[in-house]
Amino acid sequence: MATCIWQPKFSTQEVLIATNKVREGKNYVFFAGDRNHPDLYSYDGSKVKTQCKITSNGKIYCYCIPLSWLENEGDLPDDLKEIKEREYQNYKKRFSKKS
Repeated sequence: MATCIWQPKFSTQEVLIATNKVREGKNYVFFAGDRNHPDLYSYDGSKVKTQCKITSNGKIYCYCIPLSWLENEGDLPDDLKEIKEREYQNYKKRFSKKS
């Protein structure tokens, strides 16, 4: 299963992924609110668990994964495109309220 994240943390060039979402071996992530990263990406969960720091995103504990560790796996599969679009709508609603 792939994890959907709204967008990377651009100020630190990191991706915050909940600690309970990271598994040993290859993990997948995609971004709903970042049109610069439209594909499916992977990272090594074993490496993340041993080398990345844990921080809070304000609600939950997350691993801080360097953006450079993500490997492009190509186009997002159709089933994940539906999830991405639904999450993108939530992303737009959240940030339109702040404006």
